[in-house]
Amino acid sequence: MASQTSRTFTIQTQLPRSVSQGSSTMDIDYQASLSPARGPKKADPRKMVRTDYREQTLDAFIRPPSVINRCLHSHGGGPSGSGVAGKVSEAAPETNNDDELKVISVKSRLVAKRCRRKISLTSLLELKADVEETMDANLRRLLAEHKFVGCASYTTALIQHQTRLFAVDVSKLSEELFYQMILYDFGNFGICKAAEPVSLSGLMETALEFSDEPIEDPTEREAMVERAVELLMSKGPMLADYFSIQFSKDKELVGLPLLLPDYIPPLSDLPNYVARLVTEVDWTKEKECFNNIARITAQFYSFRRDFYSEAIEEEGDKAWKWTVQHTLFPAFRSMLQPGPMLHGDRTFVQLADLPHLYKIFERC
Repeated sequence: MASQTSRTFTIQTQLPRSVSQGSSTMDIDYQASLSPARGPKKADPRKMVRTDYREQTLDAFIRPPSVINRCLHSHGGGPSGSGVAGKVSEAAPETNNDDELKVISVKSRLVAKRCRRKISLTSLLELKADVEETMDANLRRLLAEHKFVGCASYTTALIQHQTRLFAVDVSKLSEELFYQMILYDFGNFGICKAAEPVSLSGLMETALEFSDEPIEDPTEREAMVERAVELLMSKGPMLADYFSIQFSKDKELVGLPLLLPDYIPPLSDLPNYVARLVTEVDWTKEKECFNNIARITAQFYSFRRDFYSEAIEEEGDKAWKWTVQHTLFPAFRSMLQPGPMLHGDRTFVQLADLPHLYKIFERC
């Protein structure tokens, strides 16, 4: 019968395992408990970046007294602002140089500013395009991701980018920053009002007196001062509208542009600034005119040794170092588009590189 026919079946006597034959489940668990967990590969210490450029310190929120008394607190009026100027701090003492030069001081008051407007002059667009087309991407990345180390001198600061240490020229960087800010915030500046208006003729006379080639003839000097003042007054509406350089009907300087919060230029150089507006600006061509005024104003605003001459005597180095670290370098990081000229004139000088330092100390 079919029910009595023998049949053969093939069966699997051992479950499939991914380990070698002969290992039990207990052996597998025991070996896994003994083997170390494999984590991410350890970074090479020679290429390890040990700082974070995004970190902030409490020192940035504690301004020295001289900074509070001297500087402006703006809530706009710059490339990254809303175009509405803020308030001015308490009055700073009037400053005079060794030659009894009377300059503008800051008065505590609120300076109103109209809403931001867009200006699309062809000459201005061309100047902006020149900046953008010549921007150095490597320098831009360096400034955007730098870590401030400290001030080596009044014009030199140290910064770190990844594993490299650089010495940078603060004066040249600040000049280029203010030049670009003038172009990109054209016609939308805040205003720094003078506590006491300053006579344009007095500024011109001072500039001529201390020029490299002073004019000895009083009549000739007076005629030159008068022509200079008339030129500035004739260009006054344009200067006030586009650059916030304001003159009164009495032929006095009453306002300067507010380019950067917590920053006012060295006012002891004001006579030279006014004289350069008269002698070094090409008023006949629009593009050259805007470029000349922007460059001269940027040089006037650039950080220099005499920026906090009085504060240095009273507080030491604290005031100007705070301005460099917490006012200028954050602006460099967020706004400055460095061009090739900053790459070749020793504005950035590499001092050290971590992999090279390892090579040196490994031989010791």
